[in-house]
Amino acid sequence: YLVVIGGGPGGCRAAITAAERGHKVTLIEKSDSLGGQLKHAAYDDRKEDLVRYVRYLKAQISRHSNIEVLYNTTATPEMVEKLNPDAVLVAIGAEPIKPRIPGIEKAYEAVDIYFHQEDLGNRVVIIGGGTIGSELMLHLAENGHQVTVIEMGDELATKGHFFYKIGLQHALLDVKENWKAELKAQCKEIGDGWVKYVDNSGTLKTVDCDSVVYAVGLRSRKGEAQSFYGIANQTAMVGDCNRVGKVLQANTEAYFFAHNL
Repeated sequence: YLVVIGGGPGGCRAAITAAERGHKVTLIEKSDSLGGQLKHAAYDDRKEDLVRYVRYLKAQISRHSNIEVLYNTTATPEMVEKLNPDAVLVAIGAEPIKPRIPGIEKAYEAVDIYFHQEDLGNRVVIIGGGTIGSELMLHLAENGHQVTVIEMGDELATKGHFFYKIGLQHALLDVKENWKAELKAQCKEIGDGWVKYVDNSGTLKTVDCDSVVYAVGLRSRKGEAQSFYGIANQTAMVGDCNRVGKVLQANTEAYFFAHNL
């Protein structure tokens, strides 16, 4: 009997694999739907493959009668212990890092912004130009927003692989009038309708805006995940809650854990 905590791609993959091998599975998901971070892919035309993959996972889970999904449920060690599982797989993902910038409470988290696009206004400042911030900048620019990205590094999407960066650059060229990037810059303060930052020459500047979004990275929920250890004979963490990574990595870890039960 396997309890899976978290209905992202890793959690779903583990549940399906275990069910295919005849195990009973309870999948605990805190929201009202499966997919985890991949739910945001539906808002990006370039991520149709991920949208199809989420659809596939949902279909596979629905066809297995030995998988019970508990929606809108936040798992606790006490709750899981009462279920008396033989194995526990924790796939609770990561949380956005909230930068310590005066006025940050006025900003949106990047992972939630797709559900609040109508509230952004035209001029948007994004703090952080990694892969998440860069993709959000492209998405907003393509939808007519004027976007400014403030990035501490010397390039956008630093951790993206070579071909990813080329694709991003080509896509950004098509909307070059709708965005600009301040590289080697540091955000200093967020106010009502403005952001102050130090540019690459050390000059303090102010940019006017209608809204601010921060995308400075994700932090693994490792501490929370480790609280589920000691309940069952076998326990594992997969995906972003162990270390922030990619969908393929989470799926591989989940598959092999469930396959070896």
